[in-house]
Amino acid sequence: MARRAVSKKKRRYQENGFDLDLSYITNRIIAMGYPSSGSEALYRNPATEVLRFFTERHPHHYRIYNLCFEKEYSILDIFEQVNTNYRFMDHYPCPFDMLRPFCKSVEKYLEEDERNVVSIHCKAGKGRTGLMICVLLVHLYNMTPQQALDLFAVKRTHNRKGVTIPSQWRYIFYYHRMKTRKVLTRKEYRITHVRMNTVPYFDLTGGCNPYFRVYIMWMNAAGKLQEQEVFNWSKFKKPQRCGQNDLCVDLDCSSADLVVSGDVKMVFYDANSITKHEKMFHFVFHTGFIDSSYLCLEKKFIDKACKDRDHSSFSEDFHVEVFFDRVKEEDADAIDDDAAAAGEANVATKSSERGRARVHTSAHGDAHARRLHPRSLLLKKSASSDKTHSPRLSL
Repeated sequence: MARRAVSKKKRRYQENGFDLDLSYITNRIIAMGYPSSGSEALYRNPATEVLRFFTERHPHHYRIYNLCFEKEYSILDIFEQVNTNYRFMDHYPCPFDMLRPFCKSVEKYLEEDERNVVSIHCKAGKGRTGLMICVLLVHLYNMTPQQALDLFAVKRTHNRKGVTIPSQWRYIFYYHRMKTRKVLTRKEYRITHVRMNTVPYFDLTGGCNPYFRVYIMWMNAAGKLQEQEVFNWSKFKKPQRCGQNDLCVDLDCSSADLVVSGDVKMVFYDANSITKHEKMFHFVFHTGFIDSSYLCLEKKFIDKACKDRDHSSFSEDFHVEVFFDRVKEEDADAIDDDAAAAGEANVATKSSERGRARVHTSAHGDAHARRLHPRSLLLKKSASSDKTHSPRLSL
């Protein structure tokens, strides 16, 4: 009962004496929850039962991919093959440069023998697992992002709520776009201004004291996740209170010369002098897929805010705008299948290192602020900037 309560609406494998938080997405791609030991096995998949499952159903022809950045097996040697090269943090996407080496690793293993299967898991076997499996479906079967998301949702859950984090959706669409265009252009942008349209409701009297932090993600020479904070608004300027009657929150960071490239994570907080600062929302994007000087994210495409269905913390039309100045655009990186297949031990290192951001103080902040475009013009430009996305998930 405890295991079923933890698995919630996920489909369980309940055949041949097994009762596991495990689902076949295709006949060769499996999603499952974390294989556990000790007291944790009382409410998660017992590793011994997972081992029995693979020993009976796929003897000597399975490989497990552990995506958990926060957890490694204490019983790593119980399974024949466990790959831990693609681990990343819960509730976020992985660095974009991790996706293709992951797909090529799985593809190579499946091609070695038609009996081979892969089982992919994070902690719950839904968010991070769903991201990587959906990208894999795009890669192997030429599915559209929406087709991949729909298939995973149906096969993994009873309520068709598979991948629910917008930034993870976004990276599935990114991968499809890269696969279609066969190139990934490396771009640097300067973030000059951030605007929240309508004020989040986080204080008892309404409103909030907003600020944000910017992080970059990349992969080191061993292909492992790295993350670094490169900007903190609360150290740049003191957070100011915005009341619920204010129309918007304007955060001008043009004088910080905040230049970013590659995978960028922005996390927004409500500053509180008494209690711990509260995270309001966050989102992740990759600069290589920004086609204009403007990014607009509606509430349904903002992590955490999208779950506010009763509009108690964010208004129905809440959205965030990020304004950019183009700094540099490097030559596009051609997608090389042979290089990706051979480079698992040194995963996309050169391009990942180029994705790291630089931050320093600039004397030209006022000029950047004066170049902030009228919102109406930017909305018009943004609407036509990218027509490759599904109409159901315009990310």
